[in-house]
Amino acid sequence: MQIQATALNRADLLQTLGKYPGPPMQHEIPGLELAGVVTECGTETSLVRPGDRVCGLVAGGAFAERIALPERLLMKAPEELSIEEAGALPETALTAYDALVRLAKIEPGERVLVHAGASGVGTFAIQIAREYRCQVTATCSPAKRSAVLKLGADVSVDTRDDGWIDALEEHRPGGFDVILDVLGGSTLPGDLRLAATRARIVFLGLLAGQAGELDLARLMTRRIRLIGSVLRSRPLEEKIDLVRHFERTMMPSVAAGRLRPVIDSSWRFEDLPRALEKLARNETTGKVVVRVQESAGPH
Repeated sequence: MQIQATALNRADLLQTLGKYPGPPMQHEIPGLELAGVVTECGTETSLVRPGDRVCGLVAGGAFAERIALPERLLMKAPEELSIEEAGALPETALTAYDALVRLAKIEPGERVLVHAGASGVGTFAIQIAREYRCQVTATCSPAKRSAVLKLGADVSVDTRDDGWIDALEEHRPGGFDVILDVLGGSTLPGDLRLAATRARIVFLGLLAGQAGELDLARLMTRRIRLIGSVLRSRPLEEKIDLVRHFERTMMPSVAAGRLRPVIDSSWRFEDLPRALEKLARNETTGKVVVRVQESAGPH
């Protein structure tokens, strides 16, 4: 297929620094998500055909003009999305959906806490939780608070403030039923303190460190479940199952405009190094998109 847009992820940044080696492949090209047009199909292809506008998830290789990949990793990109929005959708949407819906099994009315609510995954997680009619709270820096509240979070606090746990306890005295944590490490004690009885805490990242203090007594007495998850290294069939499930259950909400990837900025392909630098400075709200070909302007 012809790639028209891709979006940056921290795994890409780490890989360019030699700190996140990709899975076994014939190349070392980063890039985990893409959108574009199908140009050729194999003889047994049945889900897509040449000319289809698609987006998809890959384990690497999206920082390129063309790519070959299994058709079952592709989703039809709704006409309502610009090609840039389609390029920013797969990794963010699938990660958030898998964590909240398939792993934590959120239910309507539950109280959900999303850490790093202004991140790509965080912005989409807030929207999914709202789509499931949950009460959503988030954490983020003060500069990004208005964007997070606009997405549907009721309150946002900064985990770098010493009183963030107290503030959330005061806001939600009964605790949270689901906590989505891309920070890890130093936030673990706070997550356990904020967790309601039978809460599910899903860990997706280690931005705040690989180790944290675990209060086993609280874990046991409140019957809290800790769930760890990664997406990039999963077997192909698991990724395909997730893609197909998301397309069937959530893509109608995307087409209807209730779910949208939040785009921080859009860059030309030749400016990819500068785009990565912006991501590294942690200045972004939502996704940083790269237009691989200039035909990837607004649809």
